[in-house]
Amino acid sequence: MNKILLSGVLTFLLLIQTQLISAQDSDHKFKHITTVDGLSQSTVSCILQDSKGFMWFGTQGGLNKYDGYTFTHYLYDPNDSTSILGNYIFSLIEDRQGNLWIGTENGLNMFDRSNNTFVRYQHVENDQSSLIGNEVRTIFEDSDGRLWVGVAGGDLARLDPNSGKFVYIRHDEADPERLSQDITSIFEDSRKNLWVGSFTGNLSLFDREKESFSPIYYQNEKLSNDRIWNITEDREGTIWISTYRDGLYSMRFPDDGNPEIAHYVKI
Repeated sequence: MNKILLSGVLTFLLLIQTQLISAQDSDHKFKHITTVDGLSQSTVSCILQDSKGFMWFGTQGGLNKYDGYTFTHYLYDPNDSTSILGNYIFSLIEDRQGNLWIGTENGLNMFDRSNNTFVRYQHVENDQSSLIGNEVRTIFEDSDGRLWVGVAGGDLARLDPNSGKFVYIRHDEADPERLSQDITSIFEDSRKNLWVGSFTGNLSLFDREKESFSPIYYQNEKLSNDRIWNITEDREGTIWISTYRDGLYSMRFPDDGNPEIAHYVKI
């Protein structure tokens, strides 16, 4: 009888545990938000939650601010010089001062919250301190508060917030693998290394003191055969690199300093 009772108790506890796990799983609910709910366009390219709690969605048809109930749209208006520069939103970040920066197909924008307007940064002919191109693919603020900008077909740029001018880290034609002119991703790791990925699959480490690049090779070639989309770091210090059509790469740094690179692709 004791064995039968024990078996029954264990079965009961197992059922309770299964139900608890199922209940926890059911807490993860997804809500599908579409243009019917107020989203300006259905292709969402970037997402940001700002320091005030608002959700921002960059689409191919405008910038959207969402308060959990309603959307506010920010769209390009050719008759308004304070409107956003373009409707195709590539990148969104909030800097440490709470400024929102938006990269579009037609230039860089800083959102002025107090006036609900945009400060614009664009390429100006014969002005080497302006944006070198207008298609702003990526924006990144490093741990020292410096703003870095990657532009399609252009060199890596750093914005001087006081003057509004750009300083460029020029592409070396003699060594094209050190830095591509088509920056798609910028990231700073926990060791304060600045990583730069390109549309052509080049990955480089940037030395900010020397303002020079060191390319990362995999099997004696550039890292990827296609564009690098994103770079991030996990809590163990492993660097992860996502690509277009070339899978996922990870990079670990053992004590000997030589990186260990793994490539993950669909079999």
